[in-house]
Amino acid sequence: MDKGIIEPTHAGLWHGRNNAWVNVASAPEQGVLNDGWFKKLNYIALRDVSLSYSFPVNIASKIGAKGLSLTAAGHNLGYLLNSMPNKENPESVRGTRSGEFRIRNYDGTTASFTFTINAQF
Repeated sequence: MDKGIIEPTHAGLWHGRNNAWVNVASAPEQGVLNDGWFKKLNYIALRDVSLSYSFPVNIASKIGAKGLSLTAAGHNLGYLLNSMPNKENPESVRGTRSGEFRIRNYDGTTASFTFTINAQF
């Protein structure tokens, strides 16, 4: 390379050959599997949390009800443990075949919240 006889490998070609997801058995010259593709995945999701309170009958009767309760709930609140690099969403992987099981997007977790008033008359 120093004499200019051969050209150095460009970064795009090097990364393409070393990170291409191909069937190495049928085309060994077209890529490899490398350790950077594999991560041990551990996560604990805080999926559903709800808190309810039932009012005593004497308080419910003040509004003419036989019973009254309030419930606050949250869904997909986040992760208590997430071993993904950069805390990416561990459930953003797509595909069911070994060649397709990879992170293809960086969608975050969408949390949702509800508040319910239940009155019995």
